Amino acid sequence: MVSIRDRLKQTKENLVSLLEIHRKPRSKKKATLEMGDSEDRLTKLETKVSDLITILGELGEQLRLTNLATASASASKKRRERTKKKGVTEEERDDVNDEEFDPFSLSTDGDKLRGRGTTDCLGHVALVTELMRKLGETQPKLKSNVVAVFIANEEDSSVLGVGVDALVKDGLLNKLKQGPLFWIDTADKQPCIGTGGMISWKIKAEGKLFHSGLAHKAINPLELAMEALKEVQLRFYRDFPPHPKEEVYGFATPSTMKPTQWRYPGGGISQIPAECTISGDVRLTPFYEITDVAKKLQEYIDDINANIEKLDSRGPVSKYVLPDEHLRGRLTISFDEAPVSGVACNLDSRGFHVLCKATKDVVGHVKPYSITGSLPLIRGLQDEGFDVQTAGYGLMATYHAKNEYCLLTDMCQGFQVFVSIISQLEADK
Repeated sequence: MVSIRDRLKQTKENLVSLLEIHRKPRSKKKATLEMGDSEDRLTKLETKVSDLITILGELGEQLRLTNLATASASASKKRRERTKKKGVTEEERDDVNDEEFDPFSLSTDGDKLRGRGTTDCLGHVALVTELMRKLGETQPKLKSNVVAVFIANEEDSSVLGVGVDALVKDGLLNKLKQGPLFWIDTADKQPCIGTGGMISWKIKAEGKLFHSGLAHKAINPLELAMEALKEVQLRFYRDFPPHPKEEVYGFATPSTMKPTQWRYPGGGISQIPAECTISGDVRLTPFYEITDVAKKLQEYIDDINANIEKLDSRGPVSKYVLPDEHLRGRLTISFDEAPVSGVACNLDSRGFHVLCKATKDVVGHVKPYSITGSLPLIRGLQDEGFDVQTAGYGLMATYHAKNEYCLLTDMCQGFQVFVSIISQLEADK
């Protein structure tokens, strides 16, 4: 493989040869100098300049990556030195130093229980464990069973065969279909009656690399991506408008499709790149199907590709087709992670009614809410016939955030809500 240094040398030699002005054979010293075919030479010169820019861009990217690697190694060394002094593990995130307290150990500050996971998974595991411990100690005579399921693999779809999906597949949760199932993983002490589905997507735009001073010879993938994304979004909001049930469930937003990241290969400021990628997600209220959205997004991209000449451009020389070179800009869409379907809890079920009454009696008011954040696995349980209701007793404001904490009084109220739910369901027997 030819190194970047050798390619740079070859391109330089070719560039110099194109710039040379030759004297006619056997001409006198003051005779006219020969330029050759100026148009042909200009075309070759443009090509070599473009090649040179590309090579310089690659060289710059190599230098950038080298500097990043050096900086990363230096930071890792310093972090290892810090962790040795503090006796903590390598798994710490780099932003630990931004925390106001050690996130990997439980600490208290008045009513606050501080630490990573207190307001989310770990806090709820402790809360449900305390409920089961109390039931075991007091052994009340119940007419029904109270079952607690602590799951693994909630948010890592790359590891299969464990967690709720495996329990359902093996029929180990079938008996729970006879009563409501409460998924304890939300926040703010109120019933969460709706969550959003999620699809993560990438749209790659391919154009033609060229010097920005000769924009008429390029297909600008950045402009192509921006205009294509605008068209895709317009079609998405036309096909998936706000749904009437969103108001019933109290969703703060309708379904959305938007970009969140932008990537391109790098290069000089005067170089139009050959490609770029925009990434983002769809957050879908549960009244639309994830599979329908993915199918539509692919159809949008296919149609734009087939009619790319009709796509809006930017300026008099901006274009996505170069007929003389038989080149067309091109878009592709891909979907990264396994999609998550949204959830709309059954508002007519006994499980919902007892949760609302328990919340009102203990907390003092009940105000169910919905968000387009996503909770994995629940839709699958619904499809299997479970009456799933969701609630949680951490704080939305600190959920997966820096300086995470929950309030002991909130968790105590959660415990009382559980007791009330059990009492109400026992009265039905």
